[in-house]
Amino acid sequence: MKQDAAAARHISQKPLIELWQYWNEKRGTRLMPAPADLDPNEIPHILPYIFLLDAMHDPVRFRARLLGASVRDFIGRDSTGVMLDEKLYGEETEDALSILKLVVTSKGPIGIWGPETLRETEWEEKEAIILPLGTDGRVDMLLGGNVGTKPWAPGAKRYRAKTKDVLVITNPVIGPEA
Repeated sequence: MKQDAAAARHISQKPLIELWQYWNEKRGTRLMPAPADLDPNEIPHILPYIFLLDAMHDPVRFRARLLGASVRDFIGRDSTGVMLDEKLYGEETEDALSILKLVVTSKGPIGIWGPETLRETEWEEKEAIILPLGTDGRVDMLLGGNVGTKPWAPGAKRYRAKTKDVLVITNPVIGPEA
C-alpha cells in the first residue's frame, strides 16, 4: 500500500461522491455519523456500490455486514457475515486489513486508487472510498463504496495486483479534478 497524504487525487466516480456527500451530511459537525444515522431508503441509487463492515476492537477485526450487488460482482463472491481476517484475501489479507485499520485509527475517510487486487475481474483498476461510522469517537463500522474505473483492454494479459500497488490517501479531495 502506497500512502501519500500530499498526493492530489480526487474521488471522481459519481456513486462515491454521492456516498461521501451523504456521509458528510449525516455527520454534521461530528467526527463521523453514527450507524443509526444512516437510512438506505435515502440512497437507493448508490446501494449497489456500497459495503458495510462491522469493526471490532481488542483485537481489531472486521466482519462483512452488507455488500451491494456491484461490490459482490466486483469481488466475485458474497462474503456477507465473513470475518475478513480469516484469509479471505489469501496472501493479501494483512495488507488489505491494514487499509481498513487506517480508517479506524485515523477516524477519517480514505480514498483508494489503483489496480484491482482481489481477483481477475473485468476491471483492471478501481476507485474506492471508506468512511468511518461510530459514536463517542469510536469507529464501530466502516461504510465504503467501490467502483471499477478502467476495464481490461481486449486481449490484454491479466494479472493479479498486490495491495502494495494501490494508492491510499487519508482525507481525499472529493469531486472531479479541475
